[in-house]
Amino acid sequence: ILVIILLVHFLSLMLGSVLVLMLPLLVWLTPDLRIKKSLLKCNWTIRKRLPRCKMRLKKRLLAFSRRLHARIRKTRYMHKMRCLLINRRSLLLALRLLWKTPIFPSNSRFPRLCAKCLLKLKRLVSILPMTKSKK
Repeated sequence: ILVIILLVHFLSLMLGSVLVLMLPLLVWLTPDLRIKKSLLKCNWTIRKRLPRCKMRLKKRLLAFSRRLHARIRKTRYMHKMRCLLINRRSLLLALRLLWKTPIFPSNSRFPRLCAKCLLKLKRLVSILPMTKSKK
């Protein structure tokens, strides 16, 4: 009978909620009063411990999902910033090239780029975030 109790206790750790249903049946089948009391006590501890384990598991899963979502948000933000920096670099390069090319070239009657367009481009570059200089 002690072997049965140990087996039941071991299975309670393994199976959890299935044993909560099995233990009352085992109590009803055992004739000895002492063993019945210990089985009832075991049943009570399983019933008490099981919700705690479930709550711990839920908390762990919740914490993991929060960390995962935070990481996803961070990577999205970093990707956005990287794209903005790339756009800024390309715009700065375009501006540099535009400043070097003459507005009124000698071989053409019309200007290559009007002053308004240059100002718009300058304004757009000033809005975008600054790049970090590598030294």
